[in-house]
Amino acid sequence: MRNIVSLFFIAIIIVSCSSKTRKAKKSVNVVSEKTDKEDVFISSKVERSSVFNPYKINSVSFKKIKIRKINKELDFYNNSFSKKNLLSHETLNLFTRSELSKLKLETKDPISLSMIFCYQKKYKDGFDLLDKIFFKYKKESRYWNSLAVCYFLSGKYRKADLYLNKSLSIDNKFAPSINNLGVLYNKRKLYKSAFDFFNKSSKVNSFSVTPILNKAQILLRFNLLEKACPIFRSLYAEDPFNKDIGHGYGTCLLFKDKPKDAYIVYKNLKINFHKDEIPFVHYLLSLKLMGQNAEIKQLISGAKANFKTKYARRMFDFVRSK
Repeated sequence: MRNIVSLFFIAIIIVSCSSKTRKAKKSVNVVSEKTDKEDVFISSKVERSSVFNPYKINSVSFKKIKIRKINKELDFYNNSFSKKNLLSHETLNLFTRSELSKLKLETKDPISLSMIFCYQKKYKDGFDLLDKIFFKYKKESRYWNSLAVCYFLSGKYRKADLYLNKSLSIDNKFAPSINNLGVLYNKRKLYKSAFDFFNKSSKVNSFSVTPILNKAQILLRFNLLEKACPIFRSLYAEDPFNKDIGHGYGTCLLFKDKPKDAYIVYKNLKINFHKDEIPFVHYLLSLKLMGQNAEIKQLISGAKANFKTKYARRMFDFVRSK
């Protein structure tokens, strides 16, 4: 009797085990069918180079990636436009679309190339390139600075802040990241902190012009003319065709009641009515103060004054008034 009972229990165990294996097989088949369907769906919507398979040795690369040595010369842009003006070797912000396209063709440095993509508003291409070169350049401050700039240009300021600080954790005297923190705080309208960063950046790298210009612009914003105008005057003597420098110096001359000198400054600048609205209305103001109403009418004839700022709108109304 005992043997019969024991055999009965063994039979139950065997049946239960076999049923579990069948269920497991069914579940595996269902999961595989789902993943296959998902793969078909994803591949039809998203571009994918290959699917990672951990069971294939070929899918895993164990090759050690060499980390590039830091080259300080690459902190500046060396290209056919690098001597275009006083700031062109420090920033890409001053270049036109056609110039950026030309720079992209002649640029071999991948970090600089990612920056060009982001300034062209091709953010995906910029981020993809930075992802590819991560292991090679992760110990360079300029890599994290470039990543931060791309996030800043795409409007993601918190991430820009994070990666600028990451850049400075590698090199706390990396002037571009210090200056860019100033740009970020200026965007957030935290002008005191922005000025401190610009001031620090100009002290860390006395040969860099960008933080000096940024510092002068904040001083001018708060009408600190005695400190701002000498900076603009010295920068203007070096580069009279830069819009930011010329506009700052021209504004100083208007404040000092020198409309004729301001007119000469603005006339030499290639001012775009739609993009450079404040320099444009200051240009009109210099003509207004000189009594050149005929030239004002010629400049504003047929122009639609859809200004973004209230200041430009009020100034434009004043210039048109009799």
